[in-house]
Amino acid sequence: YPDGLIRRDDASIAAVAEAYVTSRPDVPEPARYQTDKMPSNFERLGLIAEAFPDATIIHLQRHPLDSCLSCFTTLFESGQRFSYDLTELGRYYRRYAALMAFWQGVLPPGRIFNLPYEALVDSPETVVRQLLDHCGLDWAEACLNFQASKRSVQTASATQVRKPLYRSSMGRWRRFEGELAPLIQALGDLARTEVD
Repeated sequence: YPDGLIRRDDASIAAVAEAYVTSRPDVPEPARYQTDKMPSNFERLGLIAEAFPDATIIHLQRHPLDSCLSCFTTLFESGQRFSYDLTELGRYYRRYAALMAFWQGVLPPGRIFNLPYEALVDSPETVVRQLLDHCGLDWAEACLNFQASKRSVQTASATQVRKPLYRSSMGRWRRFEGELAPLIQALGDLARTEVD
């Protein structure tokens, strides 16, 4: 990967999908629905879309500075080296934004569900109902009480998913604006972008 994509065929794409589903250490047995929220998934959306043609890609959008600050202050287990240097983090975010714009343009309409973080926090039931409708899933009250779930969570945000939605992460970057100068400079015009 990625050189092998040039020679891909239906069998190799099916093998990629099967290997992914059966190798997930956090899912004890293959499940009908799975969520993978690795920050770098956007780099492989073309392959993901081919391997899982019925999957909905949920693009959680957040103010760029809040998103970057969250990455910068999270100690990832592995694979997110870009997040430990503010300038590199800003450059990485710019590449992410450009690549997501590309995927939005080439994947079929409706394949990517853009979910604004701020709207989710402000109106959780409305946004979650829209998401479930888009995914063809039924509404359940448990969706608003997700923190009560006893499911295993093995991500860097494991403690956060055990709390109700909270507003304190919105605009958090403003408290550190002076310290974030290298990030703000690297982001350029994106630093002031508000999520719709």
